[in-house]
Amino acid sequence: MVATCGYDYIGTSDGIDKPDNFNPTAGESSCLDCPKHQVIPDPDPDDWFCDDDKAVVCKLALNDERDTSSKWASDHSVYRSIARSARPHHLKKESNTPDWCPKLQRVSTSATKTCMNGEPVKGG
Repeated sequence: MVATCGYDYIGTSDGIDKPDNFNPTAGESSCLDCPKHQVIPDPDPDDWFCDDDKAVVCKLALNDERDTSSKWASDHSVYRSIARSARPHHLKKESNTPDWCPKLQRVSTSATKTCMNGEPVKGG
């Protein structure tokens, strides 16, 4: 991520940088709308029918409770889980923005935008 005077930009697969304008609301917005989410396979090892389950993780938050001995793939992720063992067609409704969302914290705690040198952005 390249920071430019108070705004975050993300690199896309087509090589063009686009502004990251996702402004979450806890419990109302979906993390699937944020470019910092990742969908990973999270199959149920005890149920073949749920072999296509997915997990949604946040690439901005590290998984403090990482457990590499767990049978669930989402527990192995270095990123914090938003939704675990979700059916693929339920991902959107199970990926509501959690209270711990780093972007939510940044939106609520930063009253003014600042440049990399700590000075406020003029006109912002």
